[in-house]
Amino acid sequence: GSGSGGMGAVGAGEPTGEQRGGVLEAPPRQTTTAEVVTDCRGDVLHKNTNVILLSPHQTPGTEQQLRVRGQIVGTYWDEIDTGPHLSNASEVQVMVTYIDAMDRGTALLFPTKQVSTFADTESDMQNVIRWKATMCKVGKKFA
Repeated sequence: GSGSGGMGAVGAGEPTGEQRGGVLEAPPRQTTTAEVVTDCRGDVLHKNTNVILLSPHQTPGTEQQLRVRGQIVGTYWDEIDTGPHLSNASEVQVMVTYIDAMDRGTALLFPTKQVSTFADTESDMQNVIRWKATMCKVGKKFA
């Protein structure tokens, strides 16, 4: 006799998960880590942080403090409308709260038509200045 062989359907070994090349997945936690600005020592500058401003004309490697205190009122991601516009993430808006007489004539880092020295910031309308975050130092006590 003629025996009929079992014709079993065998699947063509295809992988179930298709592998596509070039799929870009954004790394997680992209926004939170980037939106942090730090002072000269790496301390995070939040809104309402009290800072002492450092001289923009200091010798590299030294920390020359101005006798000027301020408070962070805005960052690049969270600006206040009444302050000067920040051009990049390394800048902060600082409300000047105290200026020693000897530093009233010190030139600002980003002078404008209205304010060019710290003496010009003593009015309430113009007491928010733009400053480099690395030229800030968290704290209230002058060294």
